[in-house]
Amino acid sequence: MFTAQFSGPRDSETIQIGQGPVKGPCIGAGAGVFIATLPWRLRRNGPNMNPLSLADAHRSNTLRLSSRGLTEVPIAEILPVAATLSTLDLSKNAIAAPLTLPSPLPRLVNLSLADNALDAATVQRAAPLPPTLRVLDLGANRITVLPPAVLRLIGLQVLKIDRQQLRSLPVQLALMAELVELDAGFNELNAALAL
Repeated sequence: MFTAQFSGPRDSETIQIGQGPVKGPCIGAGAGVFIATLPWRLRRNGPNMNPLSLADAHRSNTLRLSSRGLTEVPIAEILPVAATLSTLDLSKNAIAAPLTLPSPLPRLVNLSLADNALDAATVQRAAPLPPTLRVLDLGANRITVLPPAVLRLIGLQVLKIDRQQLRSLPVQLALMAELVELDAGFNELNAALAL
């Protein structure tokens, strides 16, 4: 089951997708499918609401490189902790092409690339993204199409693609079984999304 929260003028409205009542603006509802007007924030309800457990948080190795004016990924700073790194925050920089992540990052579960200058082609060329990712924040970049590399992250639980230039979302998002939260607010989405 999904719960969607509308952003913008409908901040407080909530709908449920799947079983149960539907309130808020909608185009239609059916058995397990809901088509909502956008912009919206989507969250799947269930036992795995928290993408990272408290135990994982205590064992995490976090590297925060946000708000440093970086124009590229500082591989020299990441390499010494790459083997144990679980959270990498590269948000609020000026990172553009090329997007180069050190490999391997065997324990990386949380990657924030929000508020940079990335486009879809740059993110795609960074592939393969670490398959261990559970949280990916690409918010506030220059992405017009969701890169296929993101759709291949089958264990992804949280995807933030808000504040982009997206005009549509691929139907393959519905196949991402582990996805519990999708933030696609403040895009140029002209159509409804069916999940």
